Amino acid sequence: MPSVFARPAIGSIFERQNLNGLSEESAIVCVQYNPQAVETAWQGVLVTKNGFEFVSGQAEHRNIHDWRPKGWVTDGLGGWADPSSVPAVAPVATPAVIVQHKDGKPVKKVAPAAPPVLEEMGEPSVGDMLTAATPKLPSVSIPRV
Repeated sequence: MPSVFARPAIGSIFERQNLNGLSEESAIVCVQYNPQAVETAWQGVLVTKNGFEFVSGQAEHRNIHDWRPKGWVTDGLGGWADPSSVPAVAPVATPAVIVQHKDGKPVKKVAPAAPPVLEEMGEPSVGDMLTAATPKLPSVSIPRV
């Protein structure tokens, strides 16, 4: 489900991760909206290190490189969710499995626990992509004519 953002107040902090892997924060300095329209129909302006950036409340695919309200978490579906609206997930109990040992005695075997779910996996930065190992290609000499 793509994210929609309710209209922010002037001075609301937005954040994102830039292509260098650093976090950026900026404040909304201007919001344009129609008072009769829905709460998510707005456009805003952020003043950043590199100039002006524009944000809106419309539903669209968003990733870690897009501006989002500070503190929002990934919803796992390509968007962002307000942490106050995300239900707390109770830990799931691991069922015990009873197996027979070679000598016929029952042995209690516990299934391995699933790895913990990370809140935000993130995307690789440009630096990560450039340092990734690339396959060696054979060199080819081209004869001059």
